Amino acid sequence: MTVWKRGDDDFVVVDGHHRHAAYSKCEHTKTIPVLVHECDEADAVVLALSENTKTKLPMTKTERDNAAWRLVCSGHGLSKARTVEVTGVSSGTVGKMRRTRRALEEKDLILPDTWWAAMRELKELDQPDWTDDLKEQMIEARAKALDDKIGKDIGRIGNIQWEALARVLDRRLTTMTLSYLVDELKDTEADEEDEDFPY
Repeated sequence: MTVWKRGDDDFVVVDGHHRHAAYSKCEHTKTIPVLVHECDEADAVVLALSENTKTKLPMTKTERDNAAWRLVCSGHGLSKARTVEVTGVSSGTVGKMRRTRRALEEKDLILPDTWWAAMRELKELDQPDWTDDLKEQMIEARAKALDDKIGKDIGRIGNIQWEALARVLDRRLTTMTLSYLVDELKDTEADEEDEDFPY
């Protein structure tokens, strides 16, 4: 087993928790080999992660991301390079984690336990309060970008054979999205009729 000597008579198991539990359950009394590390807490955290990455069942990407996130949030002051080295997470991701931590702390929010939860929290912070004007601007900007990209093709095929266009839309859009599209077109048509016949 690998242990960290935290104090004079205080030892923390870093690797070998299951073996320790088995020895305790069996009331094992013989001597067992133990590797003792005397270091500060930051190095102990790094040691624990290093030992875990040596196991036969390697950590999943999610586990590595969460380990890196915990290190970033730990306050141990590990450098980005050291965090990358220990966890195997990319430098870009660790940098994003550090920025995310700062952004959440600036809002006095409790740091989530997992990287996924932290990203979700940050995304909610970044979303603006949608006013009707802002929503309309966003819709128009996306509509223009789509029109610039495929508008001419849609118009040409729609005029030549609208059934082909209908099939493409049916293949690409969900039933719910299609129903929204039909409702929107009906509303637009009704608005145009009201403009043509105001009385």
